This record gives sequence, structure tokens and C-alpha cells, in this order.
Amino acid sequence: MQFQVHLFADRIICDLEYAPDPLRNTFPLRIANNYSQTLYFKIVLNVPNWSIESPTDGKLGGVGSGGDTYRVVTISRSKPTDEVTETGTITVEAYTDSEYTNKIDEATLNVTIEVVNIKTWTVLGWTFDDGTSQGWTISGEISDERSVITGGYSMRHHAYSGETTAYIEKTIALPSGTKCIGIVYIKGRCWANRYIAWRVTKVVVKVNGNIIYEWKGASFYDTNGNVGSAEFPWRKIAFDLSQYTDQTITLRIEVTAETYYCADGCNQVIYLDDPTIGVK
Repeated sequence: MQFQVHLFADRIICDLEYAPDPLRNTFPLRIANNYSQTLYFKIVLNVPNWSIESPTDGKLGGVGSGGDTYRVVTISRSKPTDEVTETGTITVEAYTDSEYTNKIDEATLNVTIEVVNIKTWTVLGWTFDDGTSQGWTISGEISDERSVITGGYSMRHHAYSGETTAYIEKTIALPSGTKCIGIVYIKGRCWANRYIAWRVTKVVVKVNGNIIYEWKGASFYDTNGNVGSAEFPWRKIAFDLSQYTDQTITLRIEVTAETYYCADGCNQVIYLDDPTIGVK
């Protein structure tokens, strides 16, 4: 069994603005089985106030010998009224049977989950709601087609079938402080004259060309089969910029999507909105 986590996966950041109750965080989990037989995997969460929402029993299913797969896990807790930091562990267990009785291995990751409210900090924010890019270099156009708020604007990136990457980039002078968190909202939709299979596969945040956050491998959103259009709601990405306070940085946010089947006339659109940085 191999246990592999993405960059900075041991730190989860959730922002309270627009957050639902219960508060949720979704992340991909990659499992590679180098054992001589099929193994069945289970995820166990041990962080105060948090529980596994999906899969409800933590059972991730079987992976054949030599197999390499991804699973998507959602954890949740009641929405706190103020900022809170909680620590604990996430453990992946391996079993030889589908009844999950004979455990042969496990791997544990120490995690910190921070719930923040950055709009109460010193804030740098760009809403695009004046209809301009507000100094950001963008891969598409500023459009009122979709927005986090009613009647607002966002960056709209359009492409046809295949793989496409939307991005926004800006050089920013960060204020001084001990903690600095960035957020951005992303949304995607795809439509075709007939059937489509479409997914968002990667979200990357870079500072001065170096990756500081990534969601890669598992589908951020996936639809396939007998559908002609699909759209997912706004999702918030949060990332840590604390090591760059009192510096001028180039911040780049990328979202990659792909159609892996399209019967006829496929269109993909990715939206990015309300990039915000809070310093405390």
C-alpha cells in the first residue's frame, strides 16, 4: 500500500463567508495498491467536531493488485460562529476483505483545519463587478453571465472540446502580518448538442511561478452519460500566503477542465470570481 497526499494537504483552510451550515471540505484521495491481492480501503477521521460526510461509513471500496485510483472524500462540521483551529488525524486503513474485518496496514496524516473569516482582517479584494479585470491578466473576458453575487461579474473562460486551462494572474504587494490567507471562487459548466463527458481535473495556485496549492488527479467535478448540459455551483478555494507577507508577489490561479467524450458541439466555460486576500 502507498499513501500519497497532495501539496500542503495536511493543512485545510475554510472561510466563513457564504459558507453553508454544516461547513464542508472536499478533497481527493489517491490510493495505489502494490499488494499481491485486492485490498479494501477505509478512511477514518479523528479531528474534534468534524466527521466524514461522504462516503458516510468511510468505506472507499476495493482496489485490485497493482491498481491506482482516486476517491473523493467530504468532511463536515457544524458552522462555528467565530474562527477556530482544530488538529487531529486522517487515517487510511487497508483490509483484505470486503467486510472490513482483517486490517493489514494503515497510514496516518496529522492535519490542521483552520476556520477563518478573512473579511474581518485587512482585506485586498477584487470583485470584477465594475465590468473590468481590475488589473488582473486573464485568460478570458469579464462577463455578467455568472457571478458569486446577483448582478455581478466574473472572469469567463470559454473553450470547445479537449483540455483547457483558465487563469487569472496579478502582481500584488502584500501588507505585513503574521497570517495571510487567499480565497477565490470557481464555477464550471459544459453543454453539447448531444451527450457529453466532462470534468474539472486540476486547480493550482502559484506564487512567483511556484505551486503553493493544488488539487490534482481526482475530478473536482465530473459528469458523463446521457446529458446535454451540466453545471456545478460556486466552490471556494482557500490557500495560505503567510510566508509572503510584506512582499510583492505574482499570484496566479489556474483551473483545468476537459471533455473526455463529446458527441457533438461541445462547449466548456470556467468562471473565476472574487479573488480576495486577508492579512491578520
